[in-house]
Amino acid sequence: MELDRRHGFLIQWLIGMGDMVVLNLMFFLVYWELGTFYTKAIDNNLREVLLLLNFCYFFSLYFVPIQLHRSIVYLDKIVQRAFSMISLLIFLFATCLIFLNVGDVLATFLVVYYVSTIVVFSCWRVFVRMLLKFYRRKGYNFKRVVIVGAGKNGAISCDA
Repeated sequence: MELDRRHGFLIQWLIGMGDMVVLNLMFFLVYWELGTFYTKAIDNNLREVLLLLNFCYFFSLYFVPIQLHRSIVYLDKIVQRAFSMISLLIFLFATCLIFLNVGDVLATFLVVYYVSTIVVFSCWRVFVRMLLKFYRRKGYNFKRVVIVGAGKNGAISCDA
């Protein structure tokens, strides 16, 4: 039983690392595609901005956590949670960029990053859910429940 709990945390950790990879890849993709005209404000402190983006991801993950414990999740809920996560992330990121005195210059960059990240991040989360569903069909990462007793509640729980 203890191995199953650790395994669940490993899956959640891997999904979190995948989220970070997707967010950072989207950041660099938008950064390189827009060119220096829209991104010259962060050229000098790119490492700090990227670190700030990752910190904002962890902070927004606290408010919109990854939910793996539900076995049935519909597509609209996955996209809704991804949208709220990215919206909170971009709000925090833009607010922190204002404190670095580069937030007002990067409006175009942030809008393009926001729209593209919502699309890619939503697709990523749907893909992860499909992989998790496939993994659970193989017989891994699920909980077994033993119903003790033959009373009315036990019979109802058994039928459900």
